[in-house]
Amino acid sequence: MLGDEIEDFTSAQNSILYFDNEHDDKARRVRELYFSVAPPDARKELIRKVLELDDLYDRSSREDVTKAKRALWSAKENEESLPWSTAAVMGVVCVLIGYWIGNTIGAIAGAVAGIFFGMGTVSNARRDRKAAVARAVEEVESSEKALHEMLSRPRFFTVREANTGIRDETYYVDAFGARIREFKSSNAS
Repeated sequence: MLGDEIEDFTSAQNSILYFDNEHDDKARRVRELYFSVAPPDARKELIRKVLELDDLYDRSSREDVTKAKRALWSAKENEESLPWSTAAVMGVVCVLIGYWIGNTIGAIAGAVAGIFFGMGTVSNARRDRKAAVARAVEEVESSEKALHEMLSRPRFFTVREANTGIRDETYYVDAFGARIREFKSSNAS
């Protein structure tokens, strides 16, 4: 440890903390802009709106994860139910058509064709459902990654700043730590 890492954080989280503090001045620029607004009441309202938007984005990201997990569950459930009834009906229809065309020999040929048509239908359904599960897994991973990235970045303002309209001098010291603690507590629930 170089002395500026936070012990509770992973190496990746400490790297993000270092990057945010040393290289990304977006938070500093946004904060300067907002705190340059003269009337304190207007400043408080603007900061509240930023925090409100953060909360909405947070909720939306969590809902995306939940929705993706539901879709994955549904795709996995659907993967197990294959269209065997449809395949059987196709087989019977092929036998009937074969019998109509060529009596017993036609019925046998129809049965063979029905097996291939039916198995093709089941095989195509199996392939499509496996692909749907794979897409759902990718969607879950993508939405979880987006949520994690969003929760790994500090907010631009603190609740205290939204309530007072006055710059919180401890923001840079604990902005990242507060966001990580928020992330950890949301995962515990």
